[in-house]
Amino acid sequence: MGEIPNHLKGLLRFCIEAGSEPSGGIEPMDPERAKWLREALEHTTVDVVEEMKRRISKVIENLYSKFSNDKKGETVECLEDLIDFTEDINLADVFLKIGGLELLKELLEKPFEDYLSYAGMLLSNVMQNHPEAQSIAIDAGLLDTTLDLLPKQEDPGDLGGLLSGISSLIRACKKSIEKFLHLNGFETIFQVLEKIEPEEEYSRFIEKAAFFLYCISQEFSAMQRVELRSSDITERIAGLIMKFKVPREFLVRALTFLLVGRISILDDPLADPNPPAPVTLTLNAEMSDKLRKWAESEVVQKQLDPDARRSLLKALD
Repeated sequence: MGEIPNHLKGLLRFCIEAGSEPSGGIEPMDPERAKWLREALEHTTVDVVEEMKRRISKVIENLYSKFSNDKKGETVECLEDLIDFTEDINLADVFLKIGGLELLKELLEKPFEDYLSYAGMLLSNVMQNHPEAQSIAIDAGLLDTTLDLLPKQEDPGDLGGLLSGISSLIRACKKSIEKFLHLNGFETIFQVLEKIEPEEEYSRFIEKAAFFLYCISQEFSAMQRVELRSSDITERIAGLIMKFKVPREFLVRALTFLLVGRISILDDPLADPNPPAPVTLTLNAEMSDKLRKWAESEVVQKQLDPDARRSLLKALD
C-alpha cells in the first residue's frame, strides 16, 4: 500500500492516488486497509495543526524580515494554505488558538498592503458562523480596523477581501451588528460604493457589497430599525440602485426589506407568540418618484428579476 507521507500535501496526494483505481464492486474493508486508513486520519489531524503553526510562524517571520520583499511568494503561499485549512470550521477554531488572532492583527493593523486581500479572506473563513470567534475579534478591535482600511483601498481584490472579512465578522452576530452600527459602518460601505468606478472593474465587489446589505437588512432588531429611521440609509441605497448601469437585485431587495419591515431572522419566532408588527422605514417622496420611474423603465424591466421589481414597486406605493 506504500509508505504514508509525513507531510500534509503528500498525504492528500497519496490518499487520492490510493483511491483512484476502481474496484469491481463494493467490498468489505479488509483489516490492513482499515488500519492504514485509521493511521492516515490520525496522522492528518496532528499534521494539519503543525502545518498551520508552521505557516503562521513563517508569515510573521517574513513580514519583519529585512528581506521581506524577496519572501512575498513564500508568504502568499503560506497565507493561501491557511485560507484552505480554515475552510474547515474545526480548523478555523484551532487557528485562533495557535496564534491566528495575533497573525490577523499583524496583517491588518500595520497594515501590510501586499497581503490585505488574503488577510480579509482568512478573517472571513475564521469568523463565518463562529459566534465565539466573532466576539473575540470584536473585542480585539478587528472590526474597527477593517472598516478603517476599506475606504482607503482602490484595488478590487483588496476591497473584496476586506469586505468578505467584515461581512463574516458581522453577520448573524448581534454583538457585531451593534458594534457595526455604533461605528457608523453603513457610512463606510456607502462611501466606497458611491465613489468607485468604472463599474465594470468593480462589478464583483459591488455584487458582494449588495449581498452584504441584503443579508444585514434582515438581521436588525426592532430597536435598531427604530434607530435607523433617523438615518439616510434608505435614500443612500436608493441612490446606489439608480447609480449602477446593471440593476443590482440584492440592493433592490435590501431596500424593500427596510421599507416593508421584517422581524429579525436572528430572533426566535417561537419566543413571542404575539410578536409586534415589523418596524418599517421610509423613503422621501422625491426619491420614491425617481425610483419608481427607474423600476418602470424598459431596461430595468428586461434586466431585473421580476419578483424583485414587483416587490419594490409595491413597497413604494
